Amino acid sequence: MGFVLFAALATLLAGCDTTGTRSGPALSALSAGVLASDFGSGLDPKARKLAANAEFVALETGRAGAEVPWKASDTVYGSVIPQQPYQVGSSNCRRYVHTITQNGQSRSTAATACRNADGIWQPLS
Repeated sequence: MGFVLFAALATLLAGCDTTGTRSGPALSALSAGVLASDFGSGLDPKARKLAANAEFVALETGRAGAEVPWKASDTVYGSVIPQQPYQVGSSNCRRYVHTITQNGQSRSTAATACRNADGIWQPLS
């Protein structure tokens, strides 16, 4: 029994990404949203990817009001707090607040994203 449990756990963990970040169209769409505006200015590619990943996790699985943190370094970090999901026609949408702290200076913005027909979260402009 112990070996079977170990083998099952090893199989599950083999598919994990050590950074916990995603890539591809799902993050590209979010990176082109609020992170591409003045709000995301000054973020290096690593921080931008971590921030977009936090937005994705918050939108996809985040509990309303629960913070999804991200951290690129001791001086560059942030969090995303999603609100309740809601429907617009056949699309699932969520509002969220993203906060970025760089060198002790914090800024926040509120945004909305809706899942498109391909299942990708698309920020609304």
